[in-house]
Amino acid sequence: MVCAGGEIAFVFRIIEDSTKMKHTFRWFTSMVGPKISLSILVPQIWKCGVTVVKTTEFSQGIASRWGLAWSFLPTSLKKTTFHKAGQDNLSFMLQVLKLLAPHATFIIVFHFLIWKLIQFLGSSTSL
Repeated sequence: MVCAGGEIAFVFRIIEDSTKMKHTFRWFTSMVGPKISLSILVPQIWKCGVTVVKTTEFSQGIASRWGLAWSFLPTSLKKTTFHKAGQDNLSFMLQVLKLLAPHATFIIVFHFLIWKLIQFLGSSTSL
């Protein structure tokens, strides 16, 4: 896909669309290639009246891409926490895993029981 003006112009269009649809979706996201694009896009997003902007890095091998997310949620509805000195600054995925940790034991035990059932069924059918 080619966009006149390149990646930054394309994301600018997404930002403009998000201002028109701010009551329809909670979060808007985009991924950009060069990190320098964030320094151009983030100030533009703040000018649109958003209440929160988040960025993160996606890395695989030597390739890096940058995630950009913003929301128009009223301050009273925001469920985000901010990094405080002395606390772990977890990535989005690690925050999700931390939330799911209480359920991890159940998931592991469930998979273990399924594995044992498959072993049992496999051994009982070989006569």
